[in-house]
Amino acid sequence: MKDIQELIHCTSKLNLLYVEDDTSTMEASLFLLENFFDTIITAVDGKDGLEKFKNNKIDLIITDINMPYINGLEMIDEIKKRDREVKVIIFSANIEPKFFTESIKLGVDGYLLKPIDMSQLIKLLKNIVSSMRLRDEINKNTKQLQTVVDASHDPIMVIKQDYTIDFMSKSIKDNIHTLDIADRDNPKCYEVSYHRDTPCDGENHRCPLKDVMETQKATTIVHKYKDGRYIEVGATPLFDEEDRCVGIVEVSRDITKHITDKERLERQKEILQYKAQHDKLTGLANKSLFEERLKEAIVEADKNRTKFTLFFIDLNKFKWVNDNLGHDIGDLVLINIAKAVAKDIRKEDTFARIGGDEFTIIMRGINQEDEAMILAQKVLDSIEIPMVCRGHDIDISASIGVVIYPDDSKDEVALLKCADMAMYRAKGSDTKIKYYSKEI
Repeated sequence: MKDIQELIHCTSKLNLLYVEDDTSTMEASLFLLENFFDTIITAVDGKDGLEKFKNNKIDLIITDINMPYINGLEMIDEIKKRDREVKVIIFSANIEPKFFTESIKLGVDGYLLKPIDMSQLIKLLKNIVSSMRLRDEINKNTKQLQTVVDASHDPIMVIKQDYTIDFMSKSIKDNIHTLDIADRDNPKCYEVSYHRDTPCDGENHRCPLKDVMETQKATTIVHKYKDGRYIEVGATPLFDEEDRCVGIVEVSRDITKHITDKERLERQKEILQYKAQHDKLTGLANKSLFEERLKEAIVEADKNRTKFTLFFIDLNKFKWVNDNLGHDIGDLVLINIAKAVAKDIRKEDTFARIGGDEFTIIMRGINQEDEAMILAQKVLDSIEIPMVCRGHDIDISASIGVVIYPDDSKDEVALLKCADMAMYRAKGSDTKIKYYSKEI
C-alpha cells in the first residue's frame, strides 16, 4: 500500500458493518470512517449487527465488545460460523486480558482502543486490504499467486500434501539459502519455518497442514518457541478444479508483543487484585477479603452441614505503644504479631486485619467449643511472646472472642457482632478468651 489515496481507493469498495451501542461514539467514529468507506451499515448492538450481516454483503466488521443482548465477541463467533473469511476489527475501551485472548481465538484481524487512533486504523486497514487482495487472487488464479505472495507483509507459503512448498514469500525465499534443506528443489515447510527434519507435532507446534487436510476447513493455531516467540499460523485449504483439497495457503505473523502485552496485563490485574484484598502493612487479608471469605465459609458450612469457628482479636494496651513509642514501633508490633500468628494458620483458614489493632480468624472445620478454645489459647500464646522492637522490650496481650457457626448465629453480620461482644467481655474480665454462648 503506497499511500493513503490508494488505501482509500481500495476501502471505498468495501461494505463496512459498524456495530456500536453508544451514540456519541458512533457519531465521532463515523466522521473518520466515512473518509475510507462509501458504504457503511450501522448496528446498535450485537443482535442488530447479526441481523444486518445476514441481510447484507459485508466485507469488514468494526465492533465494540460490551453491548446489550449479544456482546461483540458472541456476535463475531456467530458470524464466523457463517463466513470465516469476513474481516473483523475490535473497537473497544476494554483492555481485560480475557478479551484479547478470546479475540485471538476468534481470528480477529485487529484490536483498536477507543478513541480511534488514525495511524493505528490506517495500519490495520492496510493489512486487511493486503490480506483481502491475497485471498481474492488465490480464488481467481493460483498461477498468479507468486506475485501476490511477494507483495504481502506477512510470510506466506503454499504447501502441498507432502509438505513441499509450492510458493513462498520473497522474505522467505531471500533467506532460504542459509537453511539446512535436504532437497533444495523441493523444500519442506518444516525445514524452512522450523529448521527441523520432521513435520510439526506436539502441543506447542501442531501441524496446520494435518489439521486442514483432515477437516477441509481453515484453521488458526499458535506456535510457541523456546526463545519466547509466539507465531500465529493461519492455514486455508487449497482446492483443485475437482474440488479436492491439495494443500494449504499458510500465512504466519509474529504475535509475541500481543501475547506479552496480554500476560503483562494479567500480571498487573493480579497485583491490583492482591492489593485490593490485602492489608498493606501486614500482608494479611483485609476487611473486604475477610467479609468475602466469611460468606464463602457460611455457604460451604450450609452446603456440607458443617461448622466453623470465628475469632475476634483485639490487642490490649496497643494505644499506649503508639502514643509513647511512636507509630513506627506500633507498625513493627503489628507486623511481628501477624507473622507469629500466621505460622499456626492453615491454608484453608483466613487470618485478617480488619482495623487498627483488630484481627479476625476464620477456622474451617473447627466445630467444638473445647477445640476452639484450645486454638484460641494457642493464638494468644503466639501474640504474648515478648518482643524487642528497635531496642524496646514490648509485652503485648490480647482479648479474643470466640463464636461457632451456626450455633451462635446464622447471619454473617450478627456472627461478627457476637464475636466482637465476646471479645469485649474478655477485655472486662481476668479471662482473656471468651466463648460467646457461655456468656449469654
